[in-house]
Amino acid sequence: MSATEPAVVETSTPAPVNGVGADSVVEVDDADDAGFAYGDDDSDSAVSASITSSIVNYEYANGRRYAGYRRGEYLLPNDETEQDRLDLLHHVFLLLNDGKLLRAPISPIPQRALDIGTSTGIWALDFADHYPSSEPSWVPPNIKFYVDDVEKDWTYGPDEAFDVIHARQMGGSISD
Repeated sequence: MSATEPAVVETSTPAPVNGVGADSVVEVDDADDAGFAYGDDDSDSAVSASITSSIVNYEYANGRRYAGYRRGEYLLPNDETEQDRLDLLHHVFLLLNDGKLLRAPISPIPQRALDIGTSTGIWALDFADHYPSSEPSWVPPNIKFYVDDVEKDWTYGPDEAFDVIHARQMGGSISD
């Protein structure tokens, strides 16, 4: 493939994913992600810093955890059980799409990608692994998570273009 031909993003291991074949049973890994913390490196963004505390003010109902940020607008839980389901669904999408992260043609060396409705971040992490070019040489790592509202005014200025914008499973998340 030449540098001018569009590329389709594929994971490094197109189906089966993580050793899971079509006849395999997928077990949920309940191991705690002790090394992960939201908001560790968000000091450079007033937008992310201003709402970081509100994303951990959870609501609990019927034995499940729900988001406290914009209470009641996202109806599904956001506890570990739901996160496991969403990660499993990501793997289902990969299997259905022959291991491709997206179907649209993109530059073979994208610099900036935006994942709307990021959820657990698994798609963004896979994209960052597959496209190291999305890492600026002056700021590692090549991925940052921000909490923003897709229904509010665009956070990014006209000089902050993206090479890839990804969104999926947003039904029920956008009011209009």
